[in-house]
Amino acid sequence: MPWLVPNIRSLERIAPSQQTGGELLRYWVESASYIMALDPENNPLSFPVLKYYNQSPSLIHALQSISAGHQYFFEPGKLRRCFEERLLSIQHVRKELDTQTNDPSLAFLTVFVLGLSSYWIALPADDPVLLHHAQAHLQGGRALIDTMLAIPVPQFSPQMLFAFGAYLYWDMACSFVIAPADLKAIDGSDFSFAVEALARMYHPILGYSAEITYVLAKVGRYCRTVEDTEQRDTSLEEELENQLRSIKPTQISAELGLLEEAYRCHGLINIYAIYRRGRVSTASPEAAPSHSTEEQSMADLPAREPSDSWELDETGLAFLEKGFYNAFDEDMAKQTLKWLDYLPLGDYQPLMLPSDEHHSSSESLLSDGDCDTSTETISDDDLQSTIRKLAIQAVHALTQVPESHPSINLHGIPLLTAGSELLAADVEERKLVTKRFRALYSFNHMTANLTALDLLQEVWAIRDLGGATSWLKVMRSKGWHLMLG
Repeated sequence: MPWLVPNIRSLERIAPSQQTGGELLRYWVESASYIMALDPENNPLSFPVLKYYNQSPSLIHALQSISAGHQYFFEPGKLRRCFEERLLSIQHVRKELDTQTNDPSLAFLTVFVLGLSSYWIALPADDPVLLHHAQAHLQGGRALIDTMLAIPVPQFSPQMLFAFGAYLYWDMACSFVIAPADLKAIDGSDFSFAVEALARMYHPILGYSAEITYVLAKVGRYCRTVEDTEQRDTSLEEELENQLRSIKPTQISAELGLLEEAYRCHGLINIYAIYRRGRVSTASPEAAPSHSTEEQSMADLPAREPSDSWELDETGLAFLEKGFYNAFDEDMAKQTLKWLDYLPLGDYQPLMLPSDEHHSSSESLLSDGDCDTSTETISDDDLQSTIRKLAIQAVHALTQVPESHPSINLHGIPLLTAGSELLAADVEERKLVTKRFRALYSFNHMTANLTALDLLQEVWAIRDLGGATSWLKVMRSKGWHLMLG
C-alpha cells in the first residue's frame, strides 16, 4: 500500500525519534489511549492490550505509531517515528492475516487503529491522497466484521461485540467523508442484530448510543449522496427523521445523555438542512436513490426469545439478555468480559447539570419537545428557526459537560454541525464552540479540531453576509476529508 508510506525524501528531512518501543507503549497506555474510550478506567485499548504484546505485533506497532504522533500533537515535521511504526504495523498485519493465526476481532483492532489514525497524521489541505485512501482500511475492517457476522448471534464473543461497536462508530464518523459508493451498506439483518445486541450493553466507545450511531451512519450516507448527486429520497428522509425523533437519551449518565442528545440534534439538523435545500430544488422520485426495504428502526426488529438467543454459554452472552443495569451480576460480568477487562459504570455518579445561563427560560436540554413539528409543512422561516434552535440546543448540551471529562473526545462531530448553523446574533454560542474545539485539541492533539475551526470561520463569514451554505458543502468545495472522530 504505497499511499500509506510518506515520500522517502520527506522522511529524510525529519529528525528521528530516540524513544524506544517500550517508552512509546508506556506513553500509549498512560496518556494517548485516553482518546479511544469514554472512560479511562474502562478502556480495553489501554493496559489490557499489553497481554497481546507477543500475540499481535501489528497492534502494538499501531499503538506505538499513534503515541509517536500524539506526543507531538501530530505535527507534520515530527512524524518520522510515527510513520516507521505504522509501516511495521502494516507489514505485521499482512502476515497475521495471511497465516490466520489470530482471532479476526484482534486483527480488526489493528485495522481500526490504522484506519482512524490515517486521518490524524496529515492535514486535510496538505495530504488529501492519504486521507482519501483511508477508506481502504475501512473496507478492510468491514471485511473482518463480515467474517464475524457470519457467526450466529448467540455465539458472539465479547471481543466481537467490542469490534462491532468500534466499527459502527468508525463507519458513522466516516459516512460524511467517504462517497457512499465506497461504503458498504449497513442495513442488512445480520448487522441490525449485531446493533441490537450492542444496544443492550455499555460499550467503551459508544457508551449506550449504539442505536443512534447506527441511524446516524445512514444519515451521513444519505446527506453525502444528496450533496454529490442533488437527488433526494423524501420517504427515506421521513424514515430517518422519525427514527431520530424516537430515540431517548440515556438517563444512566448525565454526560453521556447530553452527548446522545447532541448527536440526535446533529442528525436532525442535517436532515432538516436537506429539507431547506429541497425547497429550492427537489429531484423526481424516479431519480432519487433507492434504499433497502430492510432498513428499519431497532424497535421494528423481530423479537428474539431468550431461550433461542441469549442462553448462557461459553461465550458469556447471558449478560446481553439482562442488560448491564438490569439485574446485573458483576461476578458473571468479570468472567464474560475478561478478554478486554472493562466493566459497566455501575457506581457512576451522575453530573449535576448547571443552569442554562444564556437561555434560562428554555426547556430542559434533554427534552425532545423541539423536534415534534413536521418540517415539510412549516414555512421557510420556521424551518430555519427549528434548525437554529436545535443547533443552540446541541451547543449548550455539549458545553455543559466539563472540559476535563473524557467524553468530550466525541464532541467534534455534533459540535461542527451545530456550530455551522449559528447566526451572527449567536455570539455567545459561537464563542462556546470555539472554546470547546480548542479544548478538544488540547485533549486529543488532533489537528482536525483546528481545521474544523477554520471551516466554521468560513461558514460563519458566508452566513453573516446573507449567504446560504453548509459545512459539508464548504468542505467538499475544498476537497477536504475532515474526520473528527
